[in-house]
Parts: sequence; C-alpha cells; structure tokens
Amino acid sequence: MSLEQIGEVGRLQVHLADLKLGTPPYDPSRLAGVDELWLTARGCIAGFRGVHVLDAHHLDYPGPRRHANSPGRVLSVGFSAHHQRIDQVFGTDRGGDAGENIVVTSTRSFGRSDLAGGVVIMGNHAPVWLRDLAVADPCVQFTQHVMHTDEPDPSRLASGLAHLSRGVRGFVCGLGHLERPVMVRVGDEVLRSISG
Repeated sequence: MSLEQIGEVGRLQVHLADLKLGTPPYDPSRLAGVDELWLTARGCIAGFRGVHVLDAHHLDYPGPRRHANSPGRVLSVGFSAHHQRIDQVFGTDRGGDAGENIVVTSTRSFGRSDLAGGVVIMGNHAPVWLRDLAVADPCVQFTQHVMHTDEPDPSRLASGLAHLSRGVRGFVCGLGHLERPVMVRVGDEVLRSISG
C-alpha cells in the first residue's frame, strides 16, 4: 500500500441544521464555513460564533432531523473537480452546496473505486484516516436545487439525478474508528491509499 497526494482541504463546513427541512425544500444557507473541524467517533464539531456546535449528522445532534442519523454517514467529503462538473451540467455550483463537511481542492474527479483504500488527511496533527467511503446518492431536493426548479419534468429529474450519481454528489463515511478527537484544518494535505 502507498499514498498518493490528491489535493488539499479547500473548504470545511458544518450543518447547523438539516438542509432538507422547511422551505425551500433544500436550504444551503444552513451550512457554515469554518477554518477547523473536529472529527470525533460520533461526528463533527466546529467552533461557530464563539460556541461549539454539533454537525446535524452528529449522532448526538439535538435538533429536528428528517431521518435518524447513521453511524456510517456522519461525515461527507466532496471534491472541487466534481463541483466544476456540476457547474458545467447545470450552470451553477457555489462549491459546497451539496453539504460536504470537507471539500478537497483537486484537479481530478474520483469514483468509488478510486477511494476504495480510503483517504488520509495530514496537517500539523496526527493523520486522520477516512475509511469505507460510500457514494452519497443525490437526493431529489438537492437535484432540484441545482436545476433551479421545485417541480421538474420527471425525465429531466431522472437525468439530473444520473448526472449527480457515482460520487459526483460526494461520499460519506463513519468515524467510529477514531479513538480520540482529531482536528482537520483548511490547507491540510489530502492523500488516497492505493495498492501496488
């Protein structure tokens, strides 16, 4: 096994609330950009306006949620190259509206098989391994958001969902393997594990 550098942490953000509650159906204004993100076995924590807040996918998040949080989906990761693809197809992407906690600045796109060995984030702290990355299937609400419509034609919606699939929307993983909280910062180096 070896490591290949694939980019750096370009953006970190925390979900202050579920992005799919209320009106509009998908509300990225509930995301807050931060410079540092604490990763814990139960999810993400960030400092925001002088207090520590739990990400809405944290297993102990106290607010309302559409669905029960899953230990395997407490962190989401995306790539700037994927945002560029979304922009090319739909004509809009602000670089994080999909709700990724970590956006990696990278010149290439990645599919599930590219990340099968996991990802490691390295900075002025212990390395953070992100394991068992799964494709984050695009939801109808996010797809409608990038399509600028609340009720697209079913065939257009299916086409939009297809464009955002196979990892373009991003990836999710659990953090249950972490033995202690670890901080990730904007600018940290990101590598992927490859065999051979």
